Amino acid sequence: MLTYSVILLISLILVVFLGSALMKKRLAGRLEQALRKKDYDAYRKVIYARSATVFLNPNTILLLRASDQMASGNRDAAKKILPAIRVMRLEAAQKLAYLQLCSSAAVETGDVSLFQVIQKELDQIQDPSLQDMIADLREENEINQSLYGVYDRRVIPVLESQVSRNEGQNRGRLMMSLAKAYYLDGQTEKAKTTLTTAGTLLRGTSLEKVIHLTLSDLRILGNDIAVEENTGI
Repeated sequence: MLTYSVILLISLILVVFLGSALMKKRLAGRLEQALRKKDYDAYRKVIYARSATVFLNPNTILLLRASDQMASGNRDAAKKILPAIRVMRLEAAQKLAYLQLCSSAAVETGDVSLFQVIQKELDQIQDPSLQDMIADLREENEINQSLYGVYDRRVIPVLESQVSRNEGQNRGRLMMSLAKAYYLDGQTEKAKTTLTTAGTLLRGTSLEKVIHLTLSDLRILGNDIAVEENTGI
């Protein structure tokens, strides 16, 4: 099933593409129908079809495939796709989607220089209609840099504020990041309590197992021990 965040990323990529006269009507219809129905299997069949590489814009297809791999937790596969994308040919909305994927990829490596490049590239996007999303991604990228690059304890009040403004599963995912921040700050008990609450909010999701595993060994919240599943912690 396609989640809201994944649909938003796909929409950024397709914003110009769907209106292109070069796109075959049949493929456009299949894509739109899959997105409207949130039919993940049908959507993937379209973007991985051989005809897609023949009739559709290669940059767009690569972005969609990288987005799909990232959403599926296959960061390595997504990272292999990203270098093939010709960034200079991307529209503003597509570039924003590309930078969001890069930020997610940088989480795995903790590459501070990449986080910094992303911030500079975000400043270059001048489209007024995208400024709110740019601000959100800039904040997300800064948080990722503080958690996965060089730890900066100033990220704690930022995450605490975000947690207080969200509910449900979004709150749970943010609490996972907050638990990591507490752990890196040496506040082990707070990290455990926060992660336990996140587990309640994320019960029944794929992250429940990850949280249970992490609670059995809080060292996973550090940047030196990886969980086999792609957790986003």
